[in-house]
Amino acid sequence: MRRRKSLFRWLGVWLLLIMLGVGEPDIKPISVYAAPQQVPAGDVIISEIAWGGTVASDQDEWIELHNTTVSNISIDQWRITSESIPFGANNPDVDITIENTGGFNGGAYYLLERNLDSVVNNVTADQIYFGPGNLMDDGGETLYLYAPNGSGGYDLIDSANINGGPWPAGIPGGYGSMERYDDKYYPDSDSVWITNINVDPAGSVDFRGNLIHGTPKSQNWASTITPMSTTTIISDTPDPSIPNLQV
Repeated sequence: MRRRKSLFRWLGVWLLLIMLGVGEPDIKPISVYAAPQQVPAGDVIISEIAWGGTVASDQDEWIELHNTTVSNISIDQWRITSESIPFGANNPDVDITIENTGGFNGGAYYLLERNLDSVVNNVTADQIYFGPGNLMDDGGETLYLYAPNGSGGYDLIDSANINGGPWPAGIPGGYGSMERYDDKYYPDSDSVWITNINVDPAGSVDFRGNLIHGTPKSQNWASTITPMSTTTIISDTPDPSIPNLQV
């Protein structure tokens, strides 16, 4: 009986100490950060760019990414920018940080719309990126897709218009997006892009109801056709220095 009373006495003291804020366990939250997923270049590509906006507004630009693999890829904190490494050396026209903690499913398309989800009015954007900056130069520039590498730096995953000159495809005013032919057309070069002047077969529209000339968040029209090679004729005049030349 005495032992039981002693136990109750100590239990009462312990409860009193807790009520007074003494003796509480010192529990501190622990932050756990997952290391960035290492993604080979080309596993995610820039698949379509509406640098000319839409018919409703030339500032209603959108960008589409494509996961070319069958696996889910984490693209959180990736960057789409018109500035090459090292960052901060210039003031880029475009600098978008992707915020996607849910992952990017294999084979899926990821749609980024500028300022409002009504840019492509009947297709839900995966991310809205904001201006007044982040407006692509209609005269042409390079877009880079970077992924954090876990060492404080970034790895280049893909690019669009790598030579930095005029856009290799697309039409101003929203009358044609710049589409990549297919996943296998990697790495980036002028020859892997084509202008899509067709309206979206899925019926996507801008905020005024005009049909989108492109394929936002779906398979590119360009992937259904075969790029045509071209031959440039320099001159049709025979070179007299070459013997037995037949024309």
